[in-house]
Amino acid sequence: MAEATNVIVRDNAEARRFEAVVDGRTAFAEYNRIAGGILLSHTEVPRELEGRGIASAIFRAVVASLREHDQKVMPVCPVFALWLKKHAEAHDVVQPSYRSAIGIPTE
Repeated sequence: MAEATNVIVRDNAEARRFEAVVDGRTAFAEYNRIAGGILLSHTEVPRELEGRGIASAIFRAVVASLREHDQKVMPVCPVFALWLKKHAEAHDVVQPSYRSAIGIPTE
């Protein structure tokens, strides 16, 4: 999979999702605000954009936002949970009670 470059991701707080518009199509990760962070529930990338690293770009933006706001995530979305499992550098933003559920070390 190629890593997406020059993908602009924004937090559309009104729609409760992180979004990236590429080639006129919108990819997104939906979330709900909870005490101390977010519950990320669903990720969607249009078929035409799959395999271009766009979901990874969105996930990196989510992680950066969480760190910036000193928050944690409850990764309910299986795609995001799998991404987190593969990216040890992002484990610090996972709500501790969710770590074992997605197979990452607890602190």
